[in-house]
Amino acid sequence: ECAAGEQADRGGHRKSFLIGWALLGIASTAGLTFVVQGEWALAAVLFTLGTLGFNGGLVFSDALLLDVAKPQEYDRVSALGYALGYLGGGVLFSVNMLAARYAVFVPPNALALGRWAFVSLMLLPIVGPRLWRNRHVLGRDWPDLLLFGALGMWICGAWVYIGAHTTPALNIGLIYAASPILVVLLGRLIDNETLTAGRIAGIVLCLSGVAVVFAQGDVANLLAIRFTVGDLWVAAGSVSWGLYSVLLKHRPNRLDPLARLCAHSI
Repeated sequence: ECAAGEQADRGGHRKSFLIGWALLGIASTAGLTFVVQGEWALAAVLFTLGTLGFNGGLVFSDALLLDVAKPQEYDRVSALGYALGYLGGGVLFSVNMLAARYAVFVPPNALALGRWAFVSLMLLPIVGPRLWRNRHVLGRDWPDLLLFGALGMWICGAWVYIGAHTTPALNIGLIYAASPILVVLLGRLIDNETLTAGRIAGIVLCLSGVAVVFAQGDVANLLAIRFTVGDLWVAAGSVSWGLYSVLLKHRPNRLDPLARLCAHSI
């Protein structure tokens, strides 16, 4: 980072360095998908390179502010860049919620099937050879694969789409925004994990954020909330996702995370 900062201060080729560092981070992160269980040395190297790429990119991204903005505009331009990056992830999530709400012409189960079929088709060229090499694991652990596929791909997907027929997309997003709380509570219940001060603070902040959005500036809006049958379907899907997340730690197997995800999708 110090060397990158020195080069950035000299000026010249900042954009090229930004692209180079960013590509290093992207390629290293993508390379982690090919790491199989036991290859810790390769994983450590890729993680280190990815971290260097990310931080180097930040250095030259900040340095570019000198070229693209006036001093009084630095904060606004920097904040806008970060906001657009986070917006990308938010837009994809929102599109999924809106599709659940308005794609009523597609049966919910078919919508969930199509979604995860697409994911498995994208992953198979990458993890297919690994799945074939570990086909005995697939044959041995098929009950677990079936359970996780039902919890994380079917119930968590199709039931949300069913609920979306009678509940607004905003409610879906808010219910899922609270799902990390459920994961923490299930971890406490199933794994007896300690509720640290940090986790409790996170739960409080999460609940506070959901309450603020629901209230819309008026506490009376919280008291006027009425739950529909659709909300119950969505809540059940959220519970299913929480169980999927927690139970994964209880049923390990020899498949790496990406190959396991593909197996669950299939």
